[in-house]
Amino acid sequence: MISDRELLHYSALAEYSADAIVTKQLDGTILSWNAGAVSLYGYEANEAIGQNIEIIVPDDRRDELAWIDQNLVEKKIVDQLETVRCRKDGSLVNVSISAAPVKERDGTVIGASTITRNITKRVREEQYFRLAFRASQIAMFFVDKAGLICLANRQAGLYFGLSESEMVGKKIEDFVPISMQDRHATMRESYMRDPTERVMGAGRDLQAIRHDGRAFPVEIALSHIETEEGLRVLAAVVDITRRKNAEDEIRRINATLEQRIVKRTALLEESNAKLTDEITKRRHSEAKVRELANKAHAQAMMLHAVISASPDPIYRFSRDMKYLYASPSGLEFIGKTSEEVIGKTWREVGQPASIMQAYEKNVKRVFETSIPCSHTTEWTLGGRTQYFDCYLNPILDRDGVESVVCTTRNVTERVAKERVIIDLNRELARQAAALSNTNAELETFAYSVSHDLRAPLRYIDGYVGMLIEDASDRLTTEDRRQLDVVSQSAREMSELINDLLAFSKIGRDELAMAEVDMNRLVCEARNLLRGFTKGCGIKWKISSLPCAFGDESMLRLVWQNLIENATKYTKNKKEPVIEISGWSTDVETIYRIRDNGIGFDNAFSKKMFGVFERLHTKKEFKGTGIGLSNVDRIVQRHRGKIVADGRLGKYAEFTFHIPQKEMDP
Repeated sequence: MISDRELLHYSALAEYSADAIVTKQLDGTILSWNAGAVSLYGYEANEAIGQNIEIIVPDDRRDELAWIDQNLVEKKIVDQLETVRCRKDGSLVNVSISAAPVKERDGTVIGASTITRNITKRVREEQYFRLAFRASQIAMFFVDKAGLICLANRQAGLYFGLSESEMVGKKIEDFVPISMQDRHATMRESYMRDPTERVMGAGRDLQAIRHDGRAFPVEIALSHIETEEGLRVLAAVVDITRRKNAEDEIRRINATLEQRIVKRTALLEESNAKLTDEITKRRHSEAKVRELANKAHAQAMMLHAVISASPDPIYRFSRDMKYLYASPSGLEFIGKTSEEVIGKTWREVGQPASIMQAYEKNVKRVFETSIPCSHTTEWTLGGRTQYFDCYLNPILDRDGVESVVCTTRNVTERVAKERVIIDLNRELARQAAALSNTNAELETFAYSVSHDLRAPLRYIDGYVGMLIEDASDRLTTEDRRQLDVVSQSAREMSELINDLLAFSKIGRDELAMAEVDMNRLVCEARNLLRGFTKGCGIKWKISSLPCAFGDESMLRLVWQNLIENATKYTKNKKEPVIEISGWSTDVETIYRIRDNGIGFDNAFSKKMFGVFERLHTKKEFKGTGIGLSNVDRIVQRHRGKIVADGRLGKYAEFTFHIPQKEMDP
């Protein structure tokens, strides 16, 4: 129990936490709202408490609430779900949500407690990094400890003659000259053990190999970062072929000038030196100007090509909602030419107000907050209703937001599929409920019928016994044999009904889940069969068994049935051996029992788990044919499985799996 002092301490921590801590009921009613929630969402506590949690959830994120509640009802913790929530002023904020169930003393989930953290800054920084990484004119890629490329940008693909996706997964040594690959692998392993920052052109003359085998000179800068997947090294590569050529050209010119200087008089030596220096500087300047101009032109052409080729309509709006740009697909979408659109507002262009007012509202929001946003809109085109996702992103300059880029994507097919999935899920839930009711009715019926049959069978057996006793002197040998058959059949039927009752009871009883000592259950099962196995000479090979998480009484029945079968079918073996073993994995505990008895044909490995299914006659081996059915049903109720394997005349092996963590039966 938590003391009052500890409770006050935890309450103070929650109230003054910088994170938003909110408690709600399963129906969504808000129960508590700390200062962090006030700061994050803008609602005061008295405004939020008693309201439904949907006041802070955007319409397109409402499905998350049902998903979170379902996890909590199943006693699963929701950890760091990254999503979007809505402030009081209508603005959206990127958040990370962790949620845990609130339970009654009996374990019933009655609500949820959530901790929400504002991750807007981190999301924006990640977006900036991705944009910079993809758009960089420097080839960049990430490498893991094994030397495999994890991520590459477009420029890296251009350098090495591959696409970005083709580079991922390749060994970094694939792009190193063959003569240097072993040495490079050794140097890479040494660097991974003690990674340090290395600036561009750190005094090394390096060569790289393109996919077609051509070599080219490069300069490489290295940086490292620790990630959840381990150490990653960022390599920035620059092709310095032009610079090398320029240097070679300079050396050639210098050599020529030196020859001239030797021939000329000492009077011209100083003038020639100055001239050489001037030429060198001029060439460097010109090369730099050309390089910058080429890069700027390439970037502009690349951006224009990407936008022009995009099938999604793209527009750029000014603060007063005038079109500054419209992509070819954007002009086609609204049925206008560039001259009819650029420099005009949507009203002047004649766009429908029902659609564009939402656009205008969100464009103004981006101008005010500098935060990207999106919305889904409905548009009727050609008499058919279609749905579009609209993404709005700010273009920033020194003074803030210069303009807003809007990308529109047709998601009509996705919306239709989502609606179909929702309808299918509803129908599936209805069918599951109907099946559950039917199974319950069948179990009740089987129990009732089996119970009502027991009394007549007792009467039959009793009256037959009385008849044999009272009329023994008048009964022939054949009469006695027939009465014995009737009495034996009644007892066998009674035994069968008892097994049916037990089988029905297994499906109805609640499981008392706890940690179970399987070594003890195996020992108890052997002791029960001590009289049956006495004198059989069975050699037992039993390993130490890990504990299982389940219902002890039902798992006892599993071992009793499996060990009884093993002893029964090895009884006539000259040297019978029964082996029992077990082991654990991360998610389940596995147990196995194997005997060298009469075995079975694997073609019947699944059939033997059915009710009344027998592979042998009652004269050969006694039994009702329900034992393995009980085992299979118990294991299934523990959310596990059992597998049979055997070979006729050689062996029989049964392996069952029990999940480690607690699950609702």
